[in-house]
Amino acid sequence: MATWAFVADMASATPAVLLDLNQAGLRVGLDWNLSPPQYDKSRVGGPLRHGQQVTRSFAGNRVLSIPLEITQATSDASAQAIENLSRQLAVDNILKVQFGTNPVFFRTFADPEFAASVRGILTQNTSIKLEIEAEPFAYGPRVTVTGSPFTVSNNPAAGTNPCAFDIASVLGDVPTPLLLVATSTGASGAPSGLVNRWAHFATRSRGTPSGYSNVIQAESMTLANSTASVADAAMSNGNRITITPGVTAMSVRASGPFPSGGVSTIEARGLYRVYARIVKTIYTDTWDVQLKYGTSTTDCVANDVVRTPVPAPGNNGPWMVDLGFMPVPAYSDPVSLGYSGVSMKVQMPVVSFWAQRVAGTGNMHVDFLYFTPADESTVICRFPNTDTTYAVDGTTDAGGSVYAVTTALDEILTTASPPQVVGGGGFPELVPGRTNRIHFLRNVDPNGTVDAVFDTTTFAAYYWPRWREFTRP
Repeated sequence: MATWAFVADMASATPAVLLDLNQAGLRVGLDWNLSPPQYDKSRVGGPLRHGQQVTRSFAGNRVLSIPLEITQATSDASAQAIENLSRQLAVDNILKVQFGTNPVFFRTFADPEFAASVRGILTQNTSIKLEIEAEPFAYGPRVTVTGSPFTVSNNPAAGTNPCAFDIASVLGDVPTPLLLVATSTGASGAPSGLVNRWAHFATRSRGTPSGYSNVIQAESMTLANSTASVADAAMSNGNRITITPGVTAMSVRASGPFPSGGVSTIEARGLYRVYARIVKTIYTDTWDVQLKYGTSTTDCVANDVVRTPVPAPGNNGPWMVDLGFMPVPAYSDPVSLGYSGVSMKVQMPVVSFWAQRVAGTGNMHVDFLYFTPADESTVICRFPNTDTTYAVDGTTDAGGSVYAVTTALDEILTTASPPQVVGGGGFPELVPGRTNRIHFLRNVDPNGTVDAVFDTTTFAAYYWPRWREFTRP
């Protein structure tokens, strides 16, 4: 027999039952309807284009239609069954439905007026068709991501999980938020590596995320104007470039194509937030840096000039410096050839790093440029100051939050500063049927807190699959 029951939570496939609709004097009939939600759409049209364009489309709430009978033999028992049912309908609730091995859960909305109506109808009739409003999508039990936990390196040249990790084979048929739990961080496994840090999370799910690289090692670029490549075991790929002030004006120091190597791919298309990992040999020096991009170092778009931070005494870096956004391609993008629907390959012919020492006597080291996707879900958030386990939770009704938790995930210890959504849709989401690459830059603190390139962060990853289409198996 199928399971229809109001339950206490969605923490597991077998939560505590509040009211079983096939027991306690109740029985669900066969003529139920769990049709997908309708979509609310807006359209615009005009004399210059045949047809209309859809400018807005989102799922409305779902209505669960469930025929129900009272099966008690006595009036007192029937009255108790009616009361039990009405109380569940009068509050926000969770309805578990299961026909085969795996259940789904609907998050239903309180309807005290309908609950009162149900009382009245069932005192005169033995059957009724419940019409229960619920969230648009059905949820599956919580899934632990295959391969979790992931140990993510700060080093984009690392052999495994270099500033990112991949999640594939996602269940469901609509995107669903991701819950990440940082269970250990730092080179030694201590969680102190995240305390008070501003971290950047971003998602790329289009195409094959591994089809291109999001990093350009500085030493692989074409160098100019008092810039040289230097071996350095403390840097990514064992190398860096050093800029000496032989040319003191703002000038190009390194340039090259994106993706590195100059190979066009469909995956390179998109908007990116670009970071440079730099060191000032004398922390009190004043340096300006700038990102430019286009067809050459002269035919280019120039981002705003960025003044590097002046941190605490003795803190020379390295730091991640935000160079602003970069679209690929730089200008108008047809995306596909005519009406073919086949995406065309793209690249940025030249990305150039410019720098100027405004005051001081030292040099600047540059390790790499990192291109963080900014056109899907992406967020910068600060971790709490409690040295413990952290949750990066995109599942909350508020749209996402970061907090410190116990290792049992049953107690909040400290909440973080409000996250900054920096484009896209906020906290990371997973798209079924695709490989989802989650990018993670552990420290993009504008105040210049140092973070070693070989340190790591370990994430356990979870999600609740969401279903739009749900029919009898």
